Amino acid sequence: MGVRMPGLEFDGALQRGLDPGAQALGQCRRWLESHLPQADIVISCTASPVPIITKDMARMALRARRRKPMFMVDLAVPRDIEPEVAQLSDVY
Repeated sequence: MGVRMPGLEFDGALQRGLDPGAQALGQCRRWLESHLPQADIVISCTASPVPIITKDMARMALRARRRKPMFMVDLAVPRDIEPEVAQLSDVY
């Protein structure tokens, strides 16, 4: 799969004059929902004031992966990945 970086697309949205708030965050979430099932390893570190990866998003990604495990690292403060994601059995 290679390396995917939604932050670069987020920066591009800002350069096109989009609102860096809810509109850009919504675009980032849609990007994540479509690409998360392809990721074996997720490293997240944004300046988002709210989590960008929810438990439901991770659950749907695992379902699409047919329960193939994922490794997630959250370096953001505040968190980018909802703490409840840790309750899923195939996320480490």
